[in-house]
Amino acid sequence: IINLLFKYLKKDSIKVAFTVGFDDTVYFCKNRIGVIIVTIPKMNDESEYLNYIKKMILTNKTDAICSYDLCRNFPINLLRKNLDKTIDVILTSFKIDGKDKNDCDLKNINYNVGSFLGIGRIPIYICSITLDYDKLVKVCIKSTTPDLDIDKMIENEPSTTKLYEW
Repeated sequence: IINLLFKYLKKDSIKVAFTVGFDDTVYFCKNRIGVIIVTIPKMNDESEYLNYIKKMILTNKTDAICSYDLCRNFPINLLRKNLDKTIDVILTSFKIDGKDKNDCDLKNINYNVGSFLGIGRIPIYICSITLDYDKLVKVCIKSTTPDLDIDKMIENEPSTTKLYEW
């Protein structure tokens, strides 16, 4: 998705907050979510992005637990004010394997989970869902920035559809 973003984004680098979920506690619904913030320069191809992002995430992996603990114990409005000014993209990705497909209502999950409604303060929100049982990846991009050429993306990417406009 980063390669696709740079194709239609008028920037030479972006600061991305990768959301990270980890199940390491019996408190707080057995799940904690933090972020790892990585500045990504414009590169030549997907493999360069893959190698760079993997290296940066592994190098800074402890940021996820630190950011979670910080958010739990600090006035979030003060953190949010700075996050809104410095982050270009928030990227959330996850995979649903479908092993419990018969026990859960997954028939609408690719729409219900992959949608952002309303106006956001971060320029770009991305939710990428891998539906392993259908061998499908769904990506929802919500943009509030004029730096992303959405019309050109829709014109050049045949699987892209605009669902909402504010």
